[in-house]
Amino acid sequence: MTLTGILEHKDRVRLWVLMLLSLIATASSLLDPLILKFIIDDVLSSRRFHLLLPAIVFLLLAKLISLLLVYVYGMAFERLIQSVTLSLRHRLFERITFMTYQAFRRYDRGDLIRLLTTDVSNIRSLLSAAQRVFVHSARLCVILIFVASLNATVVGFLILVMPLYAFVQRRYQRTLRTQAESMAHADIGVLNFFTTRLPNYLLVKTSVQEKRELDSQDRLTRKQSELTIHYLSKVLRSLGLIGAITALTIAGLFFGGGIAVAGGAMTIGTLVALFGYTIQLFEPLSGLVSIPLGLQDAWVSSDRVKTVLSHPDQEPRGEHVRCFPLQGTIEFDRVSFAYPDQPDRLVLDDVSFRINAGETVAVIGETGGGKSSIALLLLRFYEPTAGSILFDGRPLTDYSPGYLRSRIGFMSQRNVLLPETIMENILYAAPEGGCARAEDAARKAAIHDRILRLPQGYDTMVGTDGGAFSEGEKQRLSLARVLAQDPDLFLFDEPTASLDAKTGTEVMQAVRRAAQGKTTIIVTHRPSEVPFADKVLRLEGGRANFLSRSPL
Repeated sequence: MTLTGILEHKDRVRLWVLMLLSLIATASSLLDPLILKFIIDDVLSSRRFHLLLPAIVFLLLAKLISLLLVYVYGMAFERLIQSVTLSLRHRLFERITFMTYQAFRRYDRGDLIRLLTTDVSNIRSLLSAAQRVFVHSARLCVILIFVASLNATVVGFLILVMPLYAFVQRRYQRTLRTQAESMAHADIGVLNFFTTRLPNYLLVKTSVQEKRELDSQDRLTRKQSELTIHYLSKVLRSLGLIGAITALTIAGLFFGGGIAVAGGAMTIGTLVALFGYTIQLFEPLSGLVSIPLGLQDAWVSSDRVKTVLSHPDQEPRGEHVRCFPLQGTIEFDRVSFAYPDQPDRLVLDDVSFRINAGETVAVIGETGGGKSSIALLLLRFYEPTAGSILFDGRPLTDYSPGYLRSRIGFMSQRNVLLPETIMENILYAAPEGGCARAEDAARKAAIHDRILRLPQGYDTMVGTDGGAFSEGEKQRLSLARVLAQDPDLFLFDEPTASLDAKTGTEVMQAVRRAAQGKTTIIVTHRPSEVPFADKVLRLEGGRANFLSRSPL
């Protein structure tokens, strides 16, 4: 088991200090059998009753000190666990946030949600397991030393029994890990089902497919349930074998010890002490055997977490990349592009065009013709397969992705609103902006008056998926967010795709007023909505050519 790549250096140091503290607590708890032996053999059997009270007081003090150390250790370990969990979730979310777009798309949404929740929580189990392995191992060695000092024959008997535990561990460990991986995949399947079906509630209802979706849900959850039951069955069988071996060992100890006591070769106090140490021996031994049995899913989570933390597909953060102001001149020079998952299918094939600063260009073409690919390339979500893209005469690669996106006001066909206040949504890309900037952006997007009519105005919470706002209003709120960003140029990808013709025209008029004087690219399937475009770029068959005016 390894936590390398998950724990930071300071956390590993704290973990080792806590392990040492736990060892001290363990050592204090191991005094009990020796004290009991002293009371039975040297106080009661020898009739030295004046030592009984001091011996009992010493026993109580040892127990109280042990309990106090356990409390101190438990609180300190919980603080470490919470610190590690917070740090790990932050690091994971940071890696996901800065992951390249194409790498991000390789993950299912349910997979990422499980990674940030269940998998992070499972790391807690791994930390506890690492601590228990260390403490149980040390405790086991100390107990064997004490037993050997009391009776060498008994320690030999216990050492003969211990390999049976190792056999149980070896027998079930590999099977349980495979089973845990299957359970993780089933869990992800259920998460993906719900995260894709619930947002599409209207599609299910209008298609009258409730029964079909219910059957699919039953099939997935039934499979998940069967895997869980099968996994638990194997765990219980292995733990049952452990319990049986423990019971037989204790029976053998009392049988042999009873004969020794009857023959005068062993005192009753020694037998009681050996019984106490045998019980304490099986506690760490059972713990060591149970650790791999109960942590198969945690090991799977550990592998998944380390994979993301070491993921090489990360965007540059931008601090070391030179950033230049954008004037707005864009040039594609013999650009070809294919998506990584379909490298043989060119979406753009030897495309060349130039957009001058301040121009408004409508990009039209058939669905799948590469219109949205232009937007993704300009935002550096992907890199061209061939050719180059220039901003103001400089290669696109001279600009960090973060800087480009901060200076390009991008609005997609899918209006994304967060379940926060209207003010927070509008200022999402410009959190340093104040109320005046948000209200000015809302006015330009023609949504200010609608907001003021709400009881709480700009402090109104936007519900899930836009709450009670219409599609047109949600699109205007998205436009206000872009405007509040105060970008150097605008990039609109099918901004009216989900709107009716009238509302689409109104939104485009708001776009025209807001983007005046700045380079604006509008990807659209409705060229009639952008008669104000200076140029129209038609994409067809991976090729591009300019039309002189917008076709009505």
